[in-house]
Amino acid sequence: MARPLIAAAVSLLAAAFGASAANAACDDNVWGIASSGALYTFVPPTAAATRAAGNPTLNYGTIARGTYSGYIYAIGSTGKNDKLVAYKPATNTSATVGTFPNTSFLYASGFGPNGLAYAMSSSEVYSFTDAPTPIITKLGAPVTTSGPAITAFDSGDVAVDQNGNGWVVLSNNATGLSYLYEITFGAASTQLSQAAQITLGGKAYTTADLYSLAFGPVDAKLYASSGTNGTLYQINQATGALTSEGAQGFELTDFGSCSAQVTTTLAKTGPTKSGAGELLAYAITAANSSTSHVSETALTLSDTVPTGIAITSESCTVTGGAVCGTPAVAGQTVTVTISSLPINASATLNIHGRDTALAVGTTTNTATVATAFGTLATASAATSVVATLITKTVANITQNLPAGTSVNGNPGDTLEYVLSYTNLTNAPLTNYTLSDTIPASTSYVAASSVCVTVPAGATCTPGGPTAGVLTWAFTATPIAVGQTISVKYHVTIN
Repeated sequence: MARPLIAAAVSLLAAAFGASAANAACDDNVWGIASSGALYTFVPPTAAATRAAGNPTLNYGTIARGTYSGYIYAIGSTGKNDKLVAYKPATNTSATVGTFPNTSFLYASGFGPNGLAYAMSSSEVYSFTDAPTPIITKLGAPVTTSGPAITAFDSGDVAVDQNGNGWVVLSNNATGLSYLYEITFGAASTQLSQAAQITLGGKAYTTADLYSLAFGPVDAKLYASSGTNGTLYQINQATGALTSEGAQGFELTDFGSCSAQVTTTLAKTGPTKSGAGELLAYAITAANSSTSHVSETALTLSDTVPTGIAITSESCTVTGGAVCGTPAVAGQTVTVTISSLPINASATLNIHGRDTALAVGTTTNTATVATAFGTLATASAATSVVATLITKTVANITQNLPAGTSVNGNPGDTLEYVLSYTNLTNAPLTNYTLSDTIPASTSYVAASSVCVTVPAGATCTPGGPTAGVLTWAFTATPIAVGQTISVKYHVTIN
């Protein structure tokens, strides 16, 4: 909470707070908490705040809005071992999800665009994650590198901009003066550098009641609310000058907002056609296409490959400073964790496999990228599975009977078998071999095995019979997509 007061513990709206479907992602609202604990929402620059649906009450405490979950995290500001409470707007329920090891009053908190929030007092700073079970980490103590020392102030609030930079308004209750500081959070120390003194109408602002601070998710501008009359102000970050946006009509003592909308896109490429035995490749790319955003974190990218594809390899490649782990395979599902996905960066899950038993027809599989709170995006690829790629005909040369799938004959007649293969897959094929077993009750006619249709530049070498099997090995030039090859041989009926 912005005010340096000992306040009641955050109350629970309901006991249940179990797992459920993903909440609506962060939207354009700024959430505000009144001194009564009532929660309100508004979309800046308008100052008109309305009571949140369900009339939730979180009994006083600094609040921050989860980047991915949309939860409202409140800190029960008792000054020691404060509880971290998550309010779930979708179900109007809340529960304690963590405890700070603090020994001083945590009066300011705010989330950044990477799913990490910060909570601070005049002597302690913590980070916590937007997760079903948040991870709370103690950071370096706050120090001011320019401007009045942090110990000179009594209150304030934290906001994190769309580029991940921290900001805080600090006020001195004795003088009424307020200052805007930029924050650099770190494990060793948290440094505050003075950006400007807060002014109104060209004069120093001396009311010391700017207890709330948040960036508008839509316009990325910095807003604060007057604690005494509920006036919404826009703060010029360069000069510290306040511009009134109108009265809210009541006191809102702390703000929480999503500093940036999370925009994760997912694209997938895969084979459009497949034949039995063909090698297949899928590429699933997650990208951070946010307009202003430091880095998305803790994303899970997964794809369930259709049954009938034997997975042969998997890997993850990145661009733009993204960081991903080693893909894991469980059955037909390949999963990889993306620990960091900066703006304009991408991470691609590459999956290779072989068609060992795909059913004839169209097979579609869908990939997902998700956080712990649910799916952010999906992408699908459809593969048309081709049936028999080789045709075989037989003609009775002795009786001059035309070629077909079957033919009549008498002992001593000569038959001509022709095998044709058309590449109906989605890629050229190289170094391939056709084979055929000499039919029962026939005898192979020596030297009758020949290549008939061969791609320009390719070589075709007949082989056999070996154990009753004839082969034709094609090398050099690939069979192009849609191209046909053919071979033939003669037998006599025994």
